[in-house]
Amino acid sequence: MNEPLAPAIVWSLAAYDGTLYAGGLFLWTDVLPMSTLAGLSIVAEPEEPPAPLPSSIALSAPFPNPARSATTLRYALPSPAVVDLAVYDVRGRRVESVIAGKLQTAGEHEVPLRTTGWPAGFYFCRLQIGETSIARKFVVLQ
Repeated sequence: MNEPLAPAIVWSLAAYDGTLYAGGLFLWTDVLPMSTLAGLSIVAEPEEPPAPLPSSIALSAPFPNPARSATTLRYALPSPAVVDLAVYDVRGRRVESVIAGKLQTAGEHEVPLRTTGWPAGFYFCRLQIGETSIARKFVVLQ
């Protein structure tokens, strides 16, 4: 039969050089057996620096390509911008407006695109930011 754990009491705390020291009446700290005095690291793990912002507007080829039921559109912005992202068929007809006139933050973005029910064929995704336009082709299979 398991014995109930005795109550833990901490009488004093002190921090020094990235370690928190606790003194008192206890048998465990978290899952480690320690009694009367425990030292616990309080040094935070270093955070990864944020990814650098892209130097120019970019639109990657959709992935996967060819697509059966879905693909992902990835683009990058060097600064916040109003974005239009749309898909067109080979005749230039707009098949889908993915993003229409929405302010996007600087950095890398990805948007899922469902292609279920689309006729098999070639398509173009076009990223429009102000006067800048970038297009990438992709294939949809049934």
